[in-house]
Amino acid sequence: MKNLIVLSVLLVLFPGCASLIMSTADRDEKKESIVLSKQDETTVTTPIIDEKLLPEIKDGGFTVQQFATLIQQNVVNELKVAGVNAIANETETPSTLRINIDRYERGSGFFRLFPLFGLGDSYLGGVAILSTPQGKREIEVSKVGQLTGPGQLGDQTEANIGYFARALTSKITK
Repeated sequence: MKNLIVLSVLLVLFPGCASLIMSTADRDEKKESIVLSKQDETTVTTPIIDEKLLPEIKDGGFTVQQFATLIQQNVVNELKVAGVNAIANETETPSTLRINIDRYERGSGFFRLFPLFGLGDSYLGGVAILSTPQGKREIEVSKVGQLTGPGQLGDQTEANIGYFARALTSKITK
């Protein structure tokens, strides 16, 4: 009985195993067939960051350029892992991926310790536009779940960017 009580308390206080979920959705489902295949070449431009996010980015210790470059590099790296010949560049090519970030919140590590009512939640979201010779595909990517508990007390910005890049890559590659 004592072990059951201890286990129950631990499950309530330390839910660090909760899943972090990134949601991806096509703005036009008819365009789902526009994907990148292994050995395809694509350019990933520097993401455009919504101006309303600038104070939060600065509070996180980033300049806008650092933040955008971190996203760009994560996406390029994930595409390379998927077998796509991706490069970071501002010049658009026949196949180009542009990203617009419109939501970012660092959240509060302290409040993630107590996962009640969304206190402390962090977010990252935006729209990715893949332009290829086959057409243009727009995908919304957003964080809809949280990792909570004492293991998540720090800033989740870099982890969220990594999850964003992986979710986007899995949606646009085959």
